[in-house]
Amino acid sequence: MSKTALILGGTKGLGLALAWDAHYLKYNPVIAGRSVHDKDTNKKFPPDLTDSSLLQVDLIDPNFIVNAMDFVEKIWGLRFDYIFWVSGILIEKPFRDFTSEEIMEMIRIHYAGPIEFLRQLTNFQIRYQKPFHLVTISSTSSWRVRDNQASYCSLQAAKSAFTMNFAREIARDLPGSKTTLIHPGGMKTELFKETKTDTSNFMDPKVVSRIIWNEVVSQKVPFHEVQIMRNDDGTPNVSYGPRLPEIPFKE
Repeated sequence: MSKTALILGGTKGLGLALAWDAHYLKYNPVIAGRSVHDKDTNKKFPPDLTDSSLLQVDLIDPNFIVNAMDFVEKIWGLRFDYIFWVSGILIEKPFRDFTSEEIMEMIRIHYAGPIEFLRQLTNFQIRYQKPFHLVTISSTSSWRVRDNQASYCSLQAAKSAFTMNFAREIARDLPGSKTTLIHPGGMKTELFKETKTDTSNFMDPKVVSRIIWNEVVSQKVPFHEVQIMRNDDGTPNVSYGPRLPEIPFKE
């Protein structure tokens, strides 16, 4: 039976590239996001996806997330082999200029919504004794200091810390499960659409996706951490293991 890859945040950017590579690997991609049924969005999806392969998941809506598993279980009969946590947005400005709504939007999309969804998915997988492989896409921003990105960087750090701790739990509670923590650098995606960031030397998400899938399918250990930084010419520079957090001011 072909393996199934759920991609939370698979409608664009790196998530969409991961979905296409799942298709090329002959896996079943299940794309989860708010806009999966929009015509302008799903025309970019891999071919031959059925309605059950498109999950309209609204991470901002707490009521939806609380009942998400009922929705998933009714529509999707198979258990997931891979779960990719990719969802995210970037609001770049001084933290003092954020509105309360923007703060909560960032928290729910990056962290609160996904971990509640993952909690329910984990119980779902344990119920059917189906080990799975969690792939968390964090960012090099989880350990770097960046101007006007206090909210974004702190949430990336939270994703990383959660994933490292969760990796121990899931390996214990559902033997055979694995976790991969990925820290990519800047990519040419819609994440920077509303910012003034020059992305001309940023990495191609299709190239980054292939690196991620290669790391995932070859992983033998319960936990694996990967840094995918970019060289000056925009090519990826892959290394392994954690990085110490940068300090705010150089002495």
